[in-house]
This record gives sequence, C-alpha cells and structure tokens, in this order.
Amino acid sequence: MLQLPNDCTCSEPTIYPSNWNKVDASLKKNWYIQYYFHDPNFKKEFPRGKYCIVKGGVNQFKSITDRRDSIKVLLEEVIKQLTVEGYNPILKKAIAPACPVDDTDYLIHPLTPFSKALQTAFDQFKGDSKEDLKSSLKYLQLSIKDMKYDDCPVEKIKRRHLVRILENCEKIKKQVGGIWSNNQYNHYRTALLILYRIFVKYETVEANIVTDMEIKNHAAEPRRPLTVEQRELIAYRLEHNNPRFWIFINIFFHSGARLTEMARVQGKHVNVERQEVTYLVKKGKSWEWVTRPIADEAVPFWRIALEGCGPGQYVFAKGLMSGDVPINSDQYTRRWRVWIMKPVADEDTKFDPKCKKERIDFMKVKLYDLKHTRTTELGDKLDEQFKKIDEQLAKANGHTTDKMAKKIYDLRNKQRKDDKIKSAHVKFA
Repeated sequence: MLQLPNDCTCSEPTIYPSNWNKVDASLKKNWYIQYYFHDPNFKKEFPRGKYCIVKGGVNQFKSITDRRDSIKVLLEEVIKQLTVEGYNPILKKAIAPACPVDDTDYLIHPLTPFSKALQTAFDQFKGDSKEDLKSSLKYLQLSIKDMKYDDCPVEKIKRRHLVRILENCEKIKKQVGGIWSNNQYNHYRTALLILYRIFVKYETVEANIVTDMEIKNHAAEPRRPLTVEQRELIAYRLEHNNPRFWIFINIFFHSGARLTEMARVQGKHVNVERQEVTYLVKKGKSWEWVTRPIADEAVPFWRIALEGCGPGQYVFAKGLMSGDVPINSDQYTRRWRVWIMKPVADEDTKFDPKCKKERIDFMKVKLYDLKHTRTTELGDKLDEQFKKIDEQLAKANGHTTDKMAKKIYDLRNKQRKDDKIKSAHVKFA
C-alpha cells in the first residue's frame, strides 16, 4: 500500500496486461493502469476501496514499443498525481495535502536539552544588549549545570525550576568571588525573560513563564561624576600610551551616544563642518536615526578619526582604525579595563600616595561613567539657558507651560539647543 496525502492510501498501481513488457504482449487488448483507492471519509461507500482504471489514451499506439513507452509515462504520472498532488479519484479532483506535522521544522525543538535551547535562543537574539545577555547567560548556565537541569527538555522546565536556578546563581557568583544583590537577580531574570520570548516566538513553549516571576526591590547606588584628578589620570595614561583609544574616549565623552551606537558609525554619518553625527538608535522594537551635535572640543578628535575613512567604512573598526567590518562594542569596555582599571592600582600618578581611598574608588569607574559625568556638567551649564528660552516662547504664545512651544510651535527648538551644546565648553581634562 502507498501512503497518500490527507490520510488516504492506495494499492500499488499496476499495468494490465501483466505481460505488457514481454515479447508476447497483445496489442489487441486494452492496456490500462489499475489500483484500489482508500479514503477514510468514504469507508461505507467503498469498504474495500474504490477500484480505479486509468487508460490515458495509450491504446491509440499500434506499435508495441510506442505503447510500452506511453504506459510507463502514464504510470509515473498516476503515481505523481496520487502521492504528490493529492488526487482523489472518488471526488475526481486533487486535494491540496494538509500541512504535515513535522517535528523537524522546529528551530528549537521542545525536547531540546535546556542548556542547549538557551544557547540557541541567545544565538537568535539581535538586540544591542547582547553582551549583557551573554554575561548573564554564562552564570545561568553554570547554575543550571550545578542543579543538573542542563539535559532536561526545555518543555519540561517549569517556573519553580527557574526560581531555583536564579536563587542558585548567588552561590555560583560567590564561588568565583563575585557579588550578589537583588539587582543582579533582576538582571538574570531579565535575561531569562528575553530568551523565553524567543522560545515563544518559535513555539518551543506555549507561554513565557518568566513574566510572572518576582522582580526584587533594589535601590541603585548613586552615581558620582569623575573628579578632575581621575580625568587627568585617564588623559595622562592614554595620551602617552594608547593615542587611538584616547581619540575614541574624547569622542565618546562628548557624543551622548551608547557604545553600540558608536560601533555602527560610518564615515557617511559624520559631518564635521556642520558638527553633526547621525546614529542608528535601537531601543526595543523601535529603531530610528538620530542626529546629535558634535561639541567644539570633539571636532579635532573627529577630524583625526576620519582620516582615510571612506563613506561606507566604520570609523572605529579593528584597532579603533577605520575599516570595512565593525568591531563588537564590548571591545571598548575591554580596552577600558586593560588601560584604565587594571594599571591604576600600581601606577605612579599625580595622586598623593596617602589618598588610598580615592585610588580604590577609581578602579571601580566604568566607561559609561564618562557619559554621566559629561551629561551632569553639561546640564549644569545649560539648564538655566534652556529654561529661559522655553518659558519666553510659551509666554509669547499665551501658553501656561512650555510643552507646546517646545514640541509643536518652535520649529528650531532642537537645532537651537544643539548649537548651544556644541559651544558649551565641557572639557574632558
């Protein structure tokens, strides 16, 4: 029996006469294809199946060779119609085969071991926070392995398992000398939330079971802008030992951009004469091109960075030189650790040796603290200027607040403020 689409079957089609391929085959008989067709929807009408005959005009050939060639072609056509096209001789029409249930079409099969499933989901993630996700997944995987859930099929993992995995991460972090906090717990929970969204997308699981998991209370430590001494130390070390990174640091300090946005900047996105850079900003599902001003202090550094950079090349590629292939944004933070955070403990600097606490605090300074520092100082300089402009425009239009003036009526509001940002004179060191 042949298995056909739509749960139908048929006997193996045969040719009559049975000796059609012998020398004694008779041309006086009618030649045809015969088979029994079974449709589960017509069991009562055809309990033994419908007997089918197909002639297809083969009997018009009077030469034994021509008739044999013709009947072979007809047999192939009959089998194709039945097995591929879903032809139903009872209904006398082809029924498009129903979509088969094929377990092989899963990107992440529900029976995939949990650790492997998480890694595959991570590989599918395309967002800007991939490096953060990678870091969280590293410790989640260690916790999963420690609890022997790594080979458990992903479809068998329940919310209670995820809770235990997160709680066990505290032990894993402390084993490697790391710190643990409610904030760390929330980061790892977010990582699972993102990966489970991918599971749901590809129907690996039916629902995102992370959604209803607890978010723990956390009070973020207040950030402090870098001191003048800290910035002088950065300038001293980089200007003399890694000038290309020094150029990047100055551009990043004044950019207002994220590291992932900096990594995507190409020569065509920068207009030094107009003091503008256009960044591709990816936040969640919203992607947009945003133009930001280049501060006066950053102009000479942009000019150096753009030397030899073509319109389609990335400004900061391999070695922080221009190139055709962008580097991963985590290369910036790695350089920061190597050139700033690690050497400062034993480096001769302008710091008074007695100022041990300040030196220790400096080792905790992150690259993004530069962004907080510049934003804070820029805000101090521009706050009163912007406030006066918006208030005056609102008053002129008879508005009680400045919201409408800023967003609707003042067509050059952003441009005017960008021009003031360019000349605000916030220095790195």
